[in-house]
Formats: sequence, structure tokens, C-alpha cells
Amino acid sequence: MNGDESKVKKVIEQIRKLMNFSDGNASEAEVANAMAIAQELLEKYQLSISDIEKQEIGEEIVTEYIDPEFHVTRPWQRELIRAIVKPLCGRHFTQQEDWSEWGWKNYVRTVKVVGYYSDVQLIKYLWSYIPKVLMDMADAAGREQGFYHHELAMYKNSFMIAAAEVIRDRLERRKHGMTEKEAQALKDLQEAARLKRMGKGKALVIMKEENVDEYMEKNFVLYYLSYSTRDTGWGTDDGKEAGSKIHLGAGVNSGTHSKLKIGSGK
Repeated sequence: MNGDESKVKKVIEQIRKLMNFSDGNASEAEVANAMAIAQELLEKYQLSISDIEKQEIGEEIVTEYIDPEFHVTRPWQRELIRAIVKPLCGRHFTQQEDWSEWGWKNYVRTVKVVGYYSDVQLIKYLWSYIPKVLMDMADAAGREQGFYHHELAMYKNSFMIAAAEVIRDRLERRKHGMTEKEAQALKDLQEAARLKRMGKGKALVIMKEENVDEYMEKNFVLYYLSYSTRDTGWGTDDGKEAGSKIHLGAGVNSGTHSKLKIGSGK
């Protein structure tokens, strides 16, 4: 670390201490004075709040393909991406890319993930197996119930969207360290989407989400996809069951889900 970097790091630490100057022994005037000094230092060294919080989190925000060989072609893919990315403090966007050299006639929409490094790696890891495992389960369950061709495709779409919803809820509960009962109680109070305060300071997960949002706003023009699809609901119950059973973490192998049985009938 050179001299300038060392100096900035010390300034950031000083600002962080000033911003946390709110113990019971400090008067309102003392707190206000500390905040004013912190603001002066921010302006003098051209720093932002995210610079301060980044040092506390200890990681850089990165942007990576969720899978360099993947592009969006189905409605359920968007739902599953959102279900995995958002609870892990990440954000995602799509962009048009020319894949003509790979034999594609038109531009395709690829997906990139923005977030703190460790969160992005976990997102990519989950995406590396969840879509395939769920689609295999959907295909097997649909065929067992007598769906074929167009009806099978509609069954799979309902299945995957329902599974994505359950996976999102499971990851949200994990993020906030809540049991299913606690998460439902929080939903009933309309507070599940964002925990704004935890103790004296912001919850770390909220801090990370806000920093990633700020980074995306500064660095990217966002693209949004809209889909129109008929959802029959045929695979909804089976998809919810699959979403509740699929493994969400390390230790996955080809046989992990082989014994899962689903199927509610047409």
C-alpha cells in the first residue's frame, strides 16, 4: 500500500468513527458536530458513503456473467434469476450481444450479475445447477402425468415459476436468519422486503443492497425484458414442492436430487 492509499484508509476509518459517534454519553450537539466533521472530510477527499461501508464489508463490487454461455429465452428464466440474485444482495441486468460468430442469426440477451464478490460467486454456483435440476424434475413429472408437446411446455413453465417463488422465499429467510414462521409474521406486517434498521445501525444486508444499487446506477444503462405467456398453473403445486426440496448450497452432485418424488396429477 502506498502513502496515498494509507492516508485515505486512515481518513475512511476516522469518518467511520465520527459517523458512529452516537453513544449514550454524547449530546445532540456533539453528535451534530461529529456529523459535520465527517461531511467535511467526505467532501475534502472526494469520498462517498459507499467508500466507507465498503471498507467495513471488506469486498469489492464486481460485475460478472451469471454464465457466459447462457442467454434468456424463456419466461421462467427471468423469474428464477431474480429469485436467486435478489435475496443474495445482488442485482442483475440483461444486455444485447452479437453471437453471430457462434452461429446465432440474431442478437441475444445475456445476463450479468452485480454484487459483492463472494455473493456473486454463490449466485453463479447456484445458477450452475438449479435450472437444470428443476427442469429435469419438471420434465419427468410432466411426462409421468401425461403431458406432451405444447402442454408439457406449459406445465414446465408453471412448474419453474412456482419453484422460483419458493426458492426466493427460502433464500430470503436465510439472508435474514429467520425461521419460516418468523418470515411469515414479518410478511404479515409488510416488512419482509426491506429491514431498514437493526440495532443502532443499518443491517449489513441492507448496506450491501444499497451499495450495489448505487454502483449499478453509476455504471450501467439497464435493460428490462417483458414477457407475455399463458400460465395454465398445471405445474404450480409440483413446482412449489420441488422448490422446497432442492438443495441450496455446497455439496451438490448428480445424485443429490435423484430420489426426490413429486407429482400431484393433472
